[in-house]
Amino acid sequence: MNRSQKIAVLSFLATGLLALPTLALAHPEDDLNAPPIAPQFRAIGGVIVLCGVLIMVITLLYHSHRRKAHSQKFPNTRYPAKGLRPILYSVLAIEIITAVVLRTAGGRVSTQELERMRLRGNAQDASVEVEELLQKTPEAKRVALLSELADDVAPGLRFAAIDLLRSHYKTGNETVYERAFLDCSGSVRERALESLTDVNPVRALPLLLAGIQDSDISLRHTAVQKLSQLYKAHPEIVNRKTVPVLVRAFENADPLDRASLSRLLSSLTGNPWIMKSVDPVPQQDATLEKWLGWWRTVGAGWGASPFDTIQNIDPVRTEPAPSFAIPDVDGKKISLNDQRGRVTMLNFWGTWCGPCKVELPDLIEVQKTYAKMPFDLIGLGLNEPDDAPGLKKRSAEMGVTYRQAICTREVQRDYGEVTGVPVTVLIDKQGQIRYRWDGNRDLQTFRHAIDRLLKE
Repeated sequence: MNRSQKIAVLSFLATGLLALPTLALAHPEDDLNAPPIAPQFRAIGGVIVLCGVLIMVITLLYHSHRRKAHSQKFPNTRYPAKGLRPILYSVLAIEIITAVVLRTAGGRVSTQELERMRLRGNAQDASVEVEELLQKTPEAKRVALLSELADDVAPGLRFAAIDLLRSHYKTGNETVYERAFLDCSGSVRERALESLTDVNPVRALPLLLAGIQDSDISLRHTAVQKLSQLYKAHPEIVNRKTVPVLVRAFENADPLDRASLSRLLSSLTGNPWIMKSVDPVPQQDATLEKWLGWWRTVGAGWGASPFDTIQNIDPVRTEPAPSFAIPDVDGKKISLNDQRGRVTMLNFWGTWCGPCKVELPDLIEVQKTYAKMPFDLIGLGLNEPDDAPGLKKRSAEMGVTYRQAICTREVQRDYGEVTGVPVTVLIDKQGQIRYRWDGNRDLQTFRHAIDRLLKE
């Protein structure tokens, strides 16, 4: 083998080995048996691969030019490829070391991440996985583990961690619950409020009073129910000092919550005006006016309360919304990256789903209300019998005018392993998830959240 052939072989081997770091980084995205590599290792590997390619190309071009010049000047002599072999060997060594380091160090980092990925299903699946993980974890480390998982990126895992923290530990962890009450997931907020009330009723009372005024109808129901239960168990905690907040919440509540609040107010004040959720609207209005009229008379002299200033507490946790690009039912691309600068609502639903049909009129009203504002509502259909054509036909028959698309498996997974519907996610102008509602909601819930984000 002459020198030129050796150079060609070395070049071929070097080019092939340049792919080693890439192979070390690559794995099937859905194959959990192939451990993912941490982002910082991906970046390092990419830089090294690029540098190696540049060195190879520059070196070969340089020596090709030198070889041509040498053959013209010395036509009967062999070109001395001095310096080429050390460079090729150096590049080979660097690439091999990079591949080994990435596979070893990257694998060590990704083992923990792989374990976490297995936990990131929906709330039900995550609960089973976390319970199994707890059995393998020393008792002294379980609270710390659950506290860490309660701050994970996956809403289902956060819910499972809060739920298991409450069921395994009847006292303590108040700070974890209070932080979870500020979560963007409505389900996590509700479970955190329930948990805090169970472990420390006194500390939970301010959040319960904020909860009965919340914009999320589901959280309001939970707060009213827990507050009523707390009064029965600890009337010394839910006392007359809570009346100003109860009256304010009563005025803005829906009929179901008004019925519960009227009973609670009656117990605290002795007034006999109790409302039933099945009462005719005129009767409900009359009962409401009795309470408001009474409060206008006695409110000023009721006395100061430490709870007077408690209002609705909006969630503050944000998460980057996973990007996607999928076709809508008309074949046009929907890209989340194109939504920057606009508030975006994703509604995971099905035309076959009962609760989805319940909230559908409110979603249609949302579309009408914000049609001329920087806001978009996108429906993502799951398990539609006839895929896009069927979704297009049935949604049109239901009066839906906002964009529709078939939800892909990747989007379903990236947004918390969505299985049960409806699930609605509200994303701000910067691409951050600010609200997530599992289960159907009402127009008031949606409008408060959308108005808040549009004003930012």
